[in-house]
Formats: sequence, C-alpha cells, structure tokens
Amino acid sequence: MSTGDALLSKATQHFREQLQNKSESIEVSEWGETIHYRPMNGKQRDAILKYINAGQLMEAYVESIVLRSRDEDGKLMFKPIHRRELMTKVDPDIIQRIATEMNTLDALIDDNDTEDVTPKKS
Repeated sequence: MSTGDALLSKATQHFREQLQNKSESIEVSEWGETIHYRPMNGKQRDAILKYINAGQLMEAYVESIVLRSRDEDGKLMFKPIHRRELMTKVDPDIIQRIATEMNTLDALIDDNDTEDVTPKKS
C-alpha cells in the first residue's frame, strides 16, 4: 500500500467515525418534530455553496435541509422533489432557523466572504 493510499484510508476512517459519533438534533416545535443531522461532506458543501455564490440564500437553506435532515434512524427526511414545496409552502423563518442551527450557512457564508475592505485614509 502506498503512502497516499494509507493516508487516504486514515482520512476516510476519521470522517466515518465523525459521521457515526457526531449526530446532533434540532427540535422544531412548530412541526412537532426533531430533525437529526451529521457533519457535511464535501459534495453537500459544494451543493450548498453553489446557491450561496449565486446569492440565493433561501435556496441554500432549503438545500441544506434536504441534504442533511434525518430521522432518528438516520434516514433522510426529505427527497429532492420536496425542494419546491419547502421553498414555496413552508415558513421561510423556520427554514432559515433550522439551516442556521445546523451551522451550515453561517460557516459557509463567513468562509466565502470575499468582500474587499479598503482602509480609510486619514
């Protein structure tokens, strides 16, 4: 086994352990439901960043919820087909709160903040 293969094996094992051991949950009292979620993988992060980069924050919130919301057995709660209804028929404040509590968007928006700051001349 090459050094790269060994390192990749260690890296994937580390992430697998994080996924197994780091499940968190959010109580959504308005829905009478608890949403469980795990750390994001790179593919999920890219899918959410696509919307952030396009300035579509509500789409990013919904994408986060669709990709990450799980039931107590670890099964995804939403399917891609649910995106439209989440965008048009669900309270956007609750959508935003769930995605924010998952720490999905705050971290990504902060990481992606590329606004140039020009110092003032005195």
